[in-house]
Amino acid sequence: MNKINKKIRILTFHSAYSYGAVLQTFALYTFLNERYDDVKVVDFRPEYFSIRFSIKNPKSWIVSFLFGLFKRRIAFTKRCSAETLRSLLPKADVYIIGSDQVWNPSITKDVRDIYFGDFIPDNKTKIAYAASFGRTEFAQDEIADFKRYIHGFKAISCREESGVDICRHILGVSAQCVLDPTFLIDNWAKIFNLKLVRNELCLFVLNNSTNECFEFARIVANELSLKPKVLNKNKKVAGFKVIRMPSVVRFLSEIYSSQFSITNSFHGLAFSILFEKDFLYVCTDDKGTRAFNLLKKLGLENRFFNSYDAAMKSRIWKQKIDYSIVNAKKEILINEAIEFLLSNIL
Repeated sequence: MNKINKKIRILTFHSAYSYGAVLQTFALYTFLNERYDDVKVVDFRPEYFSIRFSIKNPKSWIVSFLFGLFKRRIAFTKRCSAETLRSLLPKADVYIIGSDQVWNPSITKDVRDIYFGDFIPDNKTKIAYAASFGRTEFAQDEIADFKRYIHGFKAISCREESGVDICRHILGVSAQCVLDPTFLIDNWAKIFNLKLVRNELCLFVLNNSTNECFEFARIVANELSLKPKVLNKNKKVAGFKVIRMPSVVRFLSEIYSSQFSITNSFHGLAFSILFEKDFLYVCTDDKGTRAFNLLKKLGLENRFFNSYDAAMKSRIWKQKIDYSIVNAKKEILINEAIEFLLSNIL
C-alpha cells in the first residue's frame, strides 16, 4: 500500500498503567501508520495518571520497563508539557483526539482543555475519534468547560451512544458512535505471534477487593473442565495460575490462549470478542455503560451482568457464542469506523 502524504498527530492516554490505554493507542497509531507517511502520538503525560518510576517501589521498575518496551512499537513526538502545548502547536495536517476516556473530567482535571484540543486553532483539521466521557452525569462547571473547549472539530465520534447524546443534547454538536480503535486491527494474533488455545479460563478484573470473582470463576471453570488463571494479580489465589504483572504482549497472549474469559474491563471484553472467546462481562461498579453499548451492537447483551449472583443464576456459560453472527455485525461497525476516519482525514 502506498502511503498518503499526511502529517498526523494523535493525542490520547498512552502512559497510564492500563493495558487498554496502551493497546488502543497502539491500534489507532498502527491503523493510521499503515496508510499515512508521518504519524506520531503526542508525548503528553500528566504525572498524576502516568506510570512513574520510583526507586522505592520495585513494582514500578517492572511496570515501567514492560510498558516502555511495548511502546517502542509506537512513534512519539518529543515529550511536551501542557504549557508547551498551549503555547507551541505541534505541526501537523491533522490532529486526532482519542480514543479512551479523554473527555472524563475526573481523569483530565486541570488539563481538560488539552484533551479537547483547545490549543489547536479552529482553522486546523481536528477530529475526535471514539472519545469517551466515562460517565453520564456532570457538575455544572464540568459542562461549562465542555462547552468552552469543544470547538473547531471537523468531526466528532464517541465510543458510546451516551457520549453521542451528551454531544447532541447538552453540547449542541453532532457526533457519531464508533468502535474502540482496537477493533481497527484484524491481525492481532499475527502481529504478536499469539499461541493456540489452551484448556484455560482467564479471569481479568479491575478494582475488585472481594473473593466473589474467584469463587464464581472456580465454579465456571469446574463446570467447563477448564483450568482457571487470573491476570495481573500479585498475590497467590488458591486453585488459580496467577499471571503477575504481565507484559502487554503477555496480556494479549493469555486472553488469546484461553477458551473462556470473565472480566469487568472494557478492553478485557474487547479482546475477548476480537479473539472470539466465550465470555461473561460482570459489571461491579457504575461504569458498565460502554461495555453494554458494545455488547448490544453485537447482539451479545445477554453476556452482561450487574452481579456475579445474576451471572450464576443465568448459567449462560453453558451456551457457545455464534461468532459468525457476531462477526457479521462487527464488520459493518468496523467499516463505519474506517469510513469516519478516512473520509475526515482527507
